[in-house]
Amino acid sequence: MRRAFNVAAVDLKGINTGSLEGGPRLIFENGQVFVSRVELGIFRTGTNALAGVDPVPDCFEDPKICTDAYGNYAELDLGSTVKPPVMNGLDVGTSGGDQLMAVEEAGPASDRRQAVRPDGTPGIYLNFAINNEPFGPSTQDNARLAICATYYDDPALVGATLRPEVYKSDRGGLVTFAFTSPDIAVRLTGSDRWLDAYFEIPDMKFEGVNQGPQAAARFAVTKPAGSQSLPGVYVTRLRYAVIRPCGPTAGVNLLEGCKPPVLHPTLNPGNVTLFLSFTWTTNAVGYGVQMTTDLALPQWTNLTLTPDTRDDHYVVLLPITNTQAFYRLAR
Repeated sequence: MRRAFNVAAVDLKGINTGSLEGGPRLIFENGQVFVSRVELGIFRTGTNALAGVDPVPDCFEDPKICTDAYGNYAELDLGSTVKPPVMNGLDVGTSGGDQLMAVEEAGPASDRRQAVRPDGTPGIYLNFAINNEPFGPSTQDNARLAICATYYDDPALVGATLRPEVYKSDRGGLVTFAFTSPDIAVRLTGSDRWLDAYFEIPDMKFEGVNQGPQAAARFAVTKPAGSQSLPGVYVTRLRYAVIRPCGPTAGVNLLEGCKPPVLHPTLNPGNVTLFLSFTWTTNAVGYGVQMTTDLALPQWTNLTLTPDTRDDHYVVLLPITNTQAFYRLAR
């Protein structure tokens, strides 16, 4: 069995190594242990090419993550009048301090649901508790965590953003705070619907930030200028899935279907006219191609085209004109 140990701040003078360098001295207790092979690596810091790179990426502190001993899915669905709530390893976190939260009914008139939002002043954080260790203990290696949050795209909060922000991560044996990029935030467009947002964090420790007994990332919400008196962004459902690096479920992402579809443009030459071919997967329900001619002040227009279906993809052909244009996939 291969077992990793991450030890922070080691002086390579070693212990009882004479003039040679060395790492930590191993100690064996309660019996004899045979060691066949030792690999010693260093986590570099700074800006060089090796900074932050795991020197032994296929050796783990907790070998059980390569088995089926731990689960890889948890879900919170606050429900509605026609759907009971689901609390499968997840729940709304502790409300207090700078993460005051309120649970109440929200959503479009035709689809009202229970949801949690930031409360108070300024009211910008949401936190969620992981209960009963569905992913295993907090002592395991950093986990690659997929997140799917179902939020209300409120017409009164166009421009507001939602993202998982601060979390804990093991950086070379030292568990410390880590932050996601603001670029991953989902931005409200005011469609008056419940939408899914997908996020992925590659190095999650389930120690939580301002939340226990276990937690992942704390969510941050921003609101556009002039809307500070309005309620924050509502989240009605939250799902976590751990993507294991090894074992029987290696690489499996149970939230793959939450990912937004990717628009693939290609150039298709015709007899006289050049066409742009746009394709996306058929499991993306309700999406269509939009166009604008100006990204500085975009006015997106829906293209009223019926896509063809080829295998498991939708395909749209558009003739190329002399007008500059930009395209996106939206619903």
